Amino acid sequence: MLVGKFFVEDREFSLSLYNGEFSLSLKRDYKAMVKKRDNVAKLFWDVVEYEDVNEGINAFSVIIKAVDMMVDKIRKDNISYFYFYASTERKKKIYDRIAKRIVNKLGNYEYCLDDSGFYFWKK
Repeated sequence: MLVGKFFVEDREFSLSLYNGEFSLSLKRDYKAMVKKRDNVAKLFWDVVEYEDVNEGINAFSVIIKAVDMMVDKIRKDNISYFYFYASTERKKKIYDRIAKRIVNKLGNYEYCLDDSGFYFWKK
């Protein structure tokens, strides 16, 4: 289920929640990729979203907006359990700080890290 969309530096992000898992996606900017002559983009032109956001976008702005949207959804729907995954070791370190921020904002949750998954539950 789509939780919401937001923009950072004219790029569209979508936050989704499905069976307790939050996921964040960056909408693909096909025109910009074609201008760079990215042949891989031409092969996968019909794939609307991709995962990695390593495009020089201000990651802190993305994190702040995504966390605020997650917290609003959790409070609104009284969600007692949720999780998300880090797809790389680099993201895992960053997501650990994000997890602490989420717990601080919610106040009555705990979390643990298991491999690349961050699992949250209500106390």
